[in-house]
Amino acid sequence: MVPTRSRPSAVRVALHFGLVTTLLALLWATGALDWLNRWQVDQRFSLASRPPTGQIVLVDIDARSLAKVGTWPWDRGVYADLIDRLRTLKAAQIALDIDFSARSTPQADARLADAIARSDSPIFLASFAQRAGTGTAEMTLNKPIDALLAAGWPALVNVPVDGDGRVRTFTERLSFQGETIEALPGLLAGVSELDRPIVIDFSIDRRALVHLSAADLLSGDVSAAAVAGKTVIIGATAVELHDFLQVPRWGILAGPEVIALAAETLLQLRNLTADAHPAAILLLVALALGLSMLPMRPAMIGLLGLAAVTQTAAAILQISLAAVLDTAALDVAIICLLALMLLREYDVRGVLLRIARIEKSNADRLLQRVVDDGFDAILILDQADQVVRSNRAARNHLGPAASGAALPPALTVLLHKVRAEAAERDTPLVDDIEVVSPDGRRQILECALAAFEMEGARRQGALSYVCITLRDVTEGRKAAARMRRIALQDALTGLPNRSGLLEGLTAGEGTLVCLDLDRFRSINDAFGEAAGDQVLIEVGKRIGRRLAGRGTVARIGSDEFAISLPGPVDAAEALVAELTAELAEPAIVNAHRISLGAAFGVAGQAAGTPPDAARLLGRASLALSRARKAGRGGSVVFDAGMEAEDLERLQLEQELRQALDRGELVAAYQPQVDLGTSRVVGAEMLMRWLHPTRGPVSPGVFIPIAEQSGLIHQLTAWAIARACADAVAWPRPIRIAVNVSAIDLQAGDVPATVRQALSASGLDPGRLDLEITESVFVAATDTIAATFAALRGLGVNFALDDFGTGYASLGYLNRLPLSKLKMDKSFVDHIATKPQALAMADGIIHLAHNLGLALVAEGIETDAQRQSLAGLGCDIGQGWLFSKAISNAEITELLRRDNPL
Repeated sequence: MVPTRSRPSAVRVALHFGLVTTLLALLWATGALDWLNRWQVDQRFSLASRPPTGQIVLVDIDARSLAKVGTWPWDRGVYADLIDRLRTLKAAQIALDIDFSARSTPQADARLADAIARSDSPIFLASFAQRAGTGTAEMTLNKPIDALLAAGWPALVNVPVDGDGRVRTFTERLSFQGETIEALPGLLAGVSELDRPIVIDFSIDRRALVHLSAADLLSGDVSAAAVAGKTVIIGATAVELHDFLQVPRWGILAGPEVIALAAETLLQLRNLTADAHPAAILLLVALALGLSMLPMRPAMIGLLGLAAVTQTAAAILQISLAAVLDTAALDVAIICLLALMLLREYDVRGVLLRIARIEKSNADRLLQRVVDDGFDAILILDQADQVVRSNRAARNHLGPAASGAALPPALTVLLHKVRAEAAERDTPLVDDIEVVSPDGRRQILECALAAFEMEGARRQGALSYVCITLRDVTEGRKAAARMRRIALQDALTGLPNRSGLLEGLTAGEGTLVCLDLDRFRSINDAFGEAAGDQVLIEVGKRIGRRLAGRGTVARIGSDEFAISLPGPVDAAEALVAELTAELAEPAIVNAHRISLGAAFGVAGQAAGTPPDAARLLGRASLALSRARKAGRGGSVVFDAGMEAEDLERLQLEQELRQALDRGELVAAYQPQVDLGTSRVVGAEMLMRWLHPTRGPVSPGVFIPIAEQSGLIHQLTAWAIARACADAVAWPRPIRIAVNVSAIDLQAGDVPATVRQALSASGLDPGRLDLEITESVFVAATDTIAATFAALRGLGVNFALDDFGTGYASLGYLNRLPLSKLKMDKSFVDHIATKPQALAMADGIIHLAHNLGLALVAEGIETDAQRQSLAGLGCDIGQGWLFSKAISNAEITELLRRDNPL
């Protein structure tokens, strides 16, 4: 016969076992058990800190480095300088945690590749895999460009992110399309062929990692002792570069720091192992079940002791042996069993009732405190619209109304509205009202009214209440009005600004006139900015007087004004004429008579057109830009063709950006002939764009677009490199001329471009002529002078193109290192038929020879022109009489035959 006391124990065992098993299965299925294990491992990192080995040094691209270099992204030459300095300081190996998967300029890529090749130390370059696009599972591998990988090593920097957003591991390698790339930390630590991911040991003290600023390294302020024989990681740590990851213990770390900790993990043999021991965990859970069957006190002591022992063992294993013991299942089981024991010991209903009473009492106290002491005024009204509760703030704002007297009328209106909409409204009704406070002040109160129901007696059903929250926003609304006025008004003239103008434009027929003052920059330079401000104020007043209430005037730019008029475009013509006359009158500023003038752009909006203020302003501005190009005092009315031209120019700009990569740009060469011997002595390189759908695009079209968009620097670099590479292989060493614009000389790095082209091709510098135009003289600055000096130091020559058609001073011919003058075609066209043209050409030729310069005549098309120029002593001729621009293969054959032309 079974003892009666054994039955409750058996039932209890089954109950405990069933509940623990169910809970563990549920936590395992939802991933909560894994999360708890990770959390415990993360906490153990803080129990003991390990110093780093000191073999890894971080070179930070920090805020100070960004300020020193001045631009981002950096030119790759900066990285080349960093590598060269580290090579000089004897660094053992170098890693660059920088994305080099896209090409930059050919010069910068070549410079970095040369620095990598010169290094005696291994150079590791970041590679990473990412999705090929949004919504696709296809992966793509971003590696450094081939020029850099010729001497450097690709290294994987992929880190998986766990579900909680933290990084704990480092991918050991990646195989992609038959290529295997090892993890960067493994390469830095000298551990090859890792058999599992790197589980980073965050007990290593990241605060003790050695950091150097890239700014100090570039300035030469880093000693050899700091990096000699050590591994150097170069990467971004500046906040604005956004290369940060969330990790256990340390929170947010820069990407290079995560790489350093992963490498330190391998160097210290601390790659954490997490071998599962299910049998041991099940045994411990079974032990916990057995302990829970003991009487209350010994059972609790036993369970708590078991938890303490396992946690201590797990901490010792992780700290000493880098081994992870997952104790989450046991901890959950112990907590569950302790809860069951407590519920068994005490009456569950009594405990729950007591808890509910305590929570209700606390909630009542909290509500009372919030209502009475809150900064906002609070009123609660019952179903009869009677105030049942109010706080001190409400009484301060509303006086007697907060204690039961009649509410302000504006608030009553909102109350009725929220009651009427209670069934449909699921958010509070928010609005502003104006009231007079008990002390006589006018206030603006922001009101939030929310209807809610409370249970009444059994027969009453639900009772409808309303909670009203009031906040004094008087000062805030006044400040907002002031800020709005400031945001929409020009501070100097008091007129609306651009934003104010756009806000004031409405639907319906209307016209917008934009005007831009002539020579305003000259006024500022000559009389000072204060005088310029007075001129702007005077212009605003004059326009206002002429408008006389017919429209609105606004200042939308430094010296730009806009006028909004009702009615069609025709109505603006008379106003433009009036304003032209008004502005023709000089302004008297500080006893100075200052002449004024303006260009006008006009655009209209037809009746019934949807309002688009920004587009109307854009059209008027576009018409204004056309008026400025036409000359001072002009007026242009917008037409649709202007937008089409602008769109066409933008489309061409985008296609030109792709033309270099697609190989659509080709080189053509027009021979230059010695007029005495008829032999080819030189050639001018001319760029041609063979568009796949448009056909040949004229340089007169795409060169101005390149200059305006900044693409001219890339085109010039390509042209110089192509010309040098072709010319060095020609059968005869004739001279090659390449055009360089003033923009290149002012803002580009022409010396570096030429140096790279000469070095890559091996061309004799004396064979290269750089052709410049007279516009260089207008832009002549210290920068251009330095550029000429650097180019002269390389040994190249200069030719002045289109001489006599621009606005150059003859004094520049002595000051610039020229070797040739090119006489423009306009002097050649009539040289054989008009004595004046012959005299002009003769003067130019004598001027060139007296200055020791060769003279090249352009545009020779007839034999009579040739004979006239030869008779005047002209040195070299160029034009269709001799040859059109031909391909590299054709000029190579022409030079091989060496026949007179």
